[in-house]
Amino acid sequence: MRDTASGRVGVVMGHEGPYLQLRPLSGGREWDAAPERVRPIDAAELMHARVAEANARSRADLDIGYTWTATAHQDEDTCQGP
Repeated sequence: MRDTASGRVGVVMGHEGPYLQLRPLSGGREWDAAPERVRPIDAAELMHARVAEANARSRADLDIGYTWTATAHQDEDTCQGP
């Protein structure tokens, strides 16, 4: 389902009062969404959302403290770790 107010995609886990509770596709903390602002998504939107989450996780995994230093020659890049 897509929460049109936030643009986020999630799975409906239940409801609390007047709100639906959605959880991100890859798990995590649920958020409240007004039912009138939630709509089903098609297969293409689901695939797009899953790829976006995988890319975000990949970028987070790459942030491990390494820095790349480019030299005058492309083939002479150096890597400095923590």
